[in-house]
Amino acid sequence: MLEASKNFIMAVLNEAVIHGRTRITVRSDLLDMEILKLDLEAGRITWIAEPRDFDPVVSDIKMKLGNHWLEDDLPGFYDLKDAFHSSLMVRPSEFKQLIEDMKGIEERKMDPYRFPRQMLLAMDTNIAYNRLFSRMTLLDEMCRKGGLDSSLIPILIPSLVEEEISNSIGAKYSSRDIDIIEKALGKKLPGNLINCLGKRGRRAANAQAEIKIIEERYGSISVSGGKFKEDKEERDRDIVMSVAEYCRAQDNDVLFVTADDKARAHCRAFRIPSRGLTYPHILPESMDFDPWLLVELLYDLSINFAIISLKGLGIRFQGTWAGKSIEEYSKERMCFSVEGGSDISRDIKKDHDVLCKISQAVDLRHII
Repeated sequence: MLEASKNFIMAVLNEAVIHGRTRITVRSDLLDMEILKLDLEAGRITWIAEPRDFDPVVSDIKMKLGNHWLEDDLPGFYDLKDAFHSSLMVRPSEFKQLIEDMKGIEERKMDPYRFPRQMLLAMDTNIAYNRLFSRMTLLDEMCRKGGLDSSLIPILIPSLVEEEISNSIGAKYSSRDIDIIEKALGKKLPGNLINCLGKRGRRAANAQAEIKIIEERYGSISVSGGKFKEDKEERDRDIVMSVAEYCRAQDNDVLFVTADDKARAHCRAFRIPSRGLTYPHILPESMDFDPWLLVELLYDLSINFAIISLKGLGIRFQGTWAGKSIEEYSKERMCFSVEGGSDISRDIKKDHDVLCKISQAVDLRHII
């Protein structure tokens, strides 16, 4: 297995097109099933697995596991759907309104004499998990066509949001866990998951990466206040309260961004406006894709599903491995392996070697 930056996925996709391997099937190695089909030449996802495709496979494996935490840890349709949401391949219905909100914030920031009272954005925990603000900077509506300048948009990050995320980083797979999984699957896993974070921990580490990128690209502000509580509703209330208290003390306006209706109810109680985001529950049967968002989708699938294979290319991505540090999650790094000695496998490995040498001199993480 070789380590690489997330953006190495684009090099793989480019080699696929160059070699005429444009029809690719994405498989979950953990479930041993197909989850996506891609047509790179047409720029289209031609098929997306549905709940009815997952249900019999997941149910059968769960029956054989006999271990509650491994059963809960098994990926399923919701993890596929979450990857479509977090990659912004499928956007919330209020996405355009949020862009307009951000344009208004930028306008205030650029003209402080006309707008002495600044407007800030504040984010809920679910926004970090959905990777919303970092992936927005990849879109035409934001940076590509002279749109918003993210550095002019201040985002409040409540300390309770960070604590809630870090509290989910816990259980790792033991060698016994992997033995149980492989016995249930009836085969050896292609990648080594021993001592790797479970799904909940991987997704939390991915949310921490979101906060790190927000701190780099936006005018982020950390907001303390409240104590971590086991009751989620009390935590949500304290998150909103900490934002409200900070903005009143600083004499700023605020817009709280959340995908949780209950959090919006707390916003009303504390008299602060909110922008609620609604993500679709159903995925389309097929759809066109933005190439850069496809990279985000495949990366997040490698996190949510642990190991994915690109059938037709003979390449496997692993979003976690033994010893992967939180820093490596923050840098959005992954592992990959290439099967066989074909022309495309040699070219992919050559690309990796070249990019490794370039990255020693240039930070490639934010090159689009």
